[in-house]
Amino acid sequence: MSSNTSQLFEQVDKEILNEENLFTVAILDSNGNLSEHLKQVKIENPFSFDTSMLSPNNIPFDLPRFIDVANDVLVDAQSREGTESDYYVGLTAEFPDKEFGRIAGLSNEVITWKVIRREPAKMSSKGDSRPQRKARFTQDLRLADQPNKVITVETRPIDHVIEFSCWSTSAQQANDRALWLERLFVTHTWAFEIQGADRFFWKDRGIDTYATVGNIKLYQRPVRFHLRTLEHQISAGPMIQHMTFNIHSSKS
Repeated sequence: MSSNTSQLFEQVDKEILNEENLFTVAILDSNGNLSEHLKQVKIENPFSFDTSMLSPNNIPFDLPRFIDVANDVLVDAQSREGTESDYYVGLTAEFPDKEFGRIAGLSNEVITWKVIRREPAKMSSKGDSRPQRKARFTQDLRLADQPNKVITVETRPIDHVIEFSCWSTSAQQANDRALWLERLFVTHTWAFEIQGADRFFWKDRGIDTYATVGNIKLYQRPVRFHLRTLEHQISAGPMIQHMTFNIHSSKS
């Protein structure tokens, strides 16, 4: 068996290979002295940043996270009340249509949620001024192990009105569940705030309605809450903006 070897040749100007034309770049200190030692530097991603100081439990508190926490509060409250798991009242975004029996399960109740409003938060403390549409400077951070990097954090507050509707085939049961839900979330405001909510409070009670789905009459009792979340925008930049190099040539 034979093998072929291919060779690649490139013609280079002889002046490039002349060591007399080499230049040495040196960094001098403030006294003009040449540094006499070298230090290996490990290159890392300058844009990496630990966001745990901004988001408790390392999970950003956005709208999906709020719904997860709300569901955890509901499950925990029913568990402490001694309700069997098969009879838990669930939380869903689905409208209780002809599948109400499947959604509600043995409890014959269900709580649905929907977003009534999502908008930029007002800039004043009373919430009656113009909206804050752009992210604003919150803080800058410096890390001891990376002295040439500064982290700039900008924050944009978002206000939500979330409606939780209690559905049941019994009007009295729907009324009782709406009052239960209102008191539960009011007394568990801390649970939402400790997870990252900037503000959370009960807003109002909506109009009682009912809907007929097939041959089933479903009673609806809506309860609305106000939620403010914070969206963080993080950027990294160098502290050193300008460097001066003194370049000289050396003959070997």
